[in-house]
Amino acid sequence: MNIESRFSVQRVVDEAGRQQVIEVLRATYLREKRWVSDPEGQIPPEDLQCEGISWFVVSRRSRPAGVLRVRYDPPVAAYAKYGFKLLDPNLPVESFLREHRIAEVGRGLAEKRVARDHVDAGEHFVGGPRRARRRSERRPAPRPPARWG
Repeated sequence: MNIESRFSVQRVVDEAGRQQVIEVLRATYLREKRWVSDPEGQIPPEDLQCEGISWFVVSRRSRPAGVLRVRYDPPVAAYAKYGFKLLDPNLPVESFLREHRIAEVGRGLAEKRVARDHVDAGEHFVGGPRRARRRSERRPAPRPPARWG
């Protein structure tokens, strides 16, 4: 069975889709990771009308299993609060941002089996499952900012 026959992806355009996103975020970021206390606040209803944000629901066997949020032209200045340092201070980041469109992509997976499928596929290309699992076991997952993303 190929991956296309096991999963479907739909853009969220209404309250029913929003509730599916909330279901995934509740499972992932409230119950499992405990990163948020209000999963509904992560996808306010106005996000569905906003041209700068797209939400997608990934379903497995007709059940919501993952979400993807794309924020077009994100507020780059907000990232400065993370205090990252460039490996090469001569990189022209500001001019790159002025001249190119960028997007921020956030994702969440509700079912552990789906997450394993996703990670296992990626692990194959970075040195095999054992090596990637050892890396992921050494460091905890990073916490997202106050609003998922």
